[in-house]
Amino acid sequence: MSHYPDIQFVVLRGRPTVNRHLRQFGASAAHYREFPGSATWTGTFAIRNEMFRWFLAETDLPWLVMLDDDIVLTTESEMFLLSDTDVAGPHVADAAGHEAHPTGLATGAVKFSRKAVQSLGSFWAPPTNGGCGCSTLYNACRKAGLVITKAGVVGHRIPMTVWVNKPAQFDAEVMILGGNYSDAYAGDALIETAGVHYQVDTLGSRLISTKPPAGMARIKE
Repeated sequence: MSHYPDIQFVVLRGRPTVNRHLRQFGASAAHYREFPGSATWTGTFAIRNEMFRWFLAETDLPWLVMLDDDIVLTTESEMFLLSDTDVAGPHVADAAGHEAHPTGLATGAVKFSRKAVQSLGSFWAPPTNGGCGCSTLYNACRKAGLVITKAGVVGHRIPMTVWVNKPAQFDAEVMILGGNYSDAYAGDALIETAGVHYQVDTLGSRLISTKPPAGMARIKE
């Protein structure tokens, strides 16, 4: 059975493949599409604008959820997906395990109403003040007078390598035969020919200490 029939999910795929948890969710979603990413800021924001244009031109659905390819949706994400305000963002951890933009929005996971997409238009552009795309999004939503909420929690997939009798390592710390990890990274698994070497996903363990109270909180102006 397809889930969330009134939501269009779009994923910005910056890696060779979307993480397996999100792919599995996408297979069950009623409306799911991946857009290839870009190696530049300018290209990335151009693709986000294209997502908006495509949603308005090719669908008649009331909701758009934009996700990065390292986001993981769990049962704790329900409040985010069921939010009915103009714009909603979940609580999400950064790579260090701290909550990213606790009083704002993170571009990695955002839900927009159709009205919000129409109001914002092609606003996505690289920040010019040394900030990030997340602050650009938040400021644009406030300028447009949209109602913004924080609701639910999403996971942030941080690939790690687990060894026998050795501390786990993040991918950036792993030196593999023939190059570094990025040369061989092809999505979900990095398999070596010797030893025990496999990948796991930190699916919420970094979020437990920052888990917000149940329900959603409107972001104050």
